[in-house]
Amino acid sequence: VQVILESNTLITKSSQYDIISKWIGTGLLTSTTEKWFGRRKMITPTFHFNILKGYVDVFVKQGQIFVDQLEKHADTGREMDVFPFIKRCALDIICETAMGTSMDTQTGGNAEYVDAVKRLSEIVWNFQRFPWLWLKPIWYGCGMGFEFDRLVKMTNDFTRKVIAERRRQLEEDGLLEDDAPSTD
Repeated sequence: VQVILESNTLITKSSQYDIISKWIGTGLLTSTTEKWFGRRKMITPTFHFNILKGYVDVFVKQGQIFVDQLEKHADTGREMDVFPFIKRCALDIICETAMGTSMDTQTGGNAEYVDAVKRLSEIVWNFQRFPWLWLKPIWYGCGMGFEFDRLVKMTNDFTRKVIAERRRQLEEDGLLEDDAPSTD
């Protein structure tokens, strides 16, 4: 088992990851070999138990919002799809713990961003399912490629804005050194 788990063979991703890389860049999910090892080494300490204990309040707060949202629909007697609620809760938790920014997507905030992420996920799913979309004339000819590019730009611009705002706040609070890397 150790030989398999330590093997570098499966770190190289298939070309089907290329579309995801255009959206989320080459982070831990999409990078390969040396870059993957470097990113993993960098991110591993953030999952230390003592670091995660600091996020319990965020988990509790966002979990309560999640439960409150579900309770609004519980008494209807009808079936409901909980997956959108789970996705928004996860997004709120990730943004608040990773970037210190409250997105409030569970209560309707940042709906445009949430809708864009949902649509991008659908487009990526279609791209994976229908190999003819891998041909650029078809990809752009049917409009899906243009929509993908527009949504990627919109979500990336939003992310840069959130990071810049957080950076500004940290600078105002004196918690960020002047020589910290830029978001560009």
